[in-house]
Amino acid sequence: AHALNTKDGNQVREGNKMKHILSVNPIAFINEDLKQGDHFMHSIFEKVCEVGAKSIVLMEEFYDVQPHLNLYKANELKKQISQYGLRADACWYYTDPLRAAYVSSRKEVIDQLREYVCNTAYMGAKYLLLPPGEPSPDRFRTWREAQDDLQDLYEHVIPICEENNVVLCMEAGRNLSPLSSPRGSLDIVKRVGSPYLQVAPNGESWRIPTPDLPNGHCEAPDSGPQEPESIEFFKELLPYSPFICGKFFDYNPETDTDPTQPVEGLCEALRNSDRQHIITVIYEGFIPEAYPERDPVEKVHQLYGMLKRRLDTVDS
Repeated sequence: AHALNTKDGNQVREGNKMKHILSVNPIAFINEDLKQGDHFMHSIFEKVCEVGAKSIVLMEEFYDVQPHLNLYKANELKKQISQYGLRADACWYYTDPLRAAYVSSRKEVIDQLREYVCNTAYMGAKYLLLPPGEPSPDRFRTWREAQDDLQDLYEHVIPICEENNVVLCMEAGRNLSPLSSPRGSLDIVKRVGSPYLQVAPNGESWRIPTPDLPNGHCEAPDSGPQEPESIEFFKELLPYSPFICGKFFDYNPETDTDPTQPVEGLCEALRNSDRQHIITVIYEGFIPEAYPERDPVEKVHQLYGMLKRRLDTVDS
């Protein structure tokens, strides 16, 4: 096996099996840790270390990025990440590019997306995770026209991604439209044909309804039911998905699985993938619609272990 540095896009293979990287998205730790004031990020990084992860996703809530990145605070955050022996592999920003372009201008949105790319590079991360948004087409536009508009915005950003060696990943997890779904994102990615525009599938698209969490998007229960995507489609996505957002809501120690996700099928597909993936653990069970009374650190630790027992991983 030839071990190559993750940040440089290199991959590790053992025999015929690709070794993946496990990461943690610390979003579940935010609510309680915001009470810590200036100790906010120290508290979060301590919890990530307790889980055993080395790779993290930086959410925009973690540092001043609006309206522009505060370089002093960003530099302090980089030092903290290093002090804890962690590595930022991705940055996440909430975006709704088409709606933003409708109310402001295409140029303003393109400039902001380019700035997010540069912010990601400054933080030392390889991947920029951006939701594609959910604008409903009106009587003047079709879904295809909306997809074309979104594709055009991304194509203006890709040259900046290439200059900074940052991969823009469409973080898609709602099967409700050709814009918000992994299928719609894959369609755009295939049409663009650049390794700097990829898909970051979100586990919400594969979520299995349970009595506690019925069919529908947990963060937007009024958006209506959505049918879970298939494992076959997950396999189709993998060549275009270097980064995977593993969204989980629960953990059953008796079965060593999350009953809201087809864990075995997803992990089997990952074990057979021809490329290396970073899989980040997002514990969403902390939200009010799910299980806010449960300990998020314990759940993240359990889910991280659940994946580690099923996947060939490097020391992540």
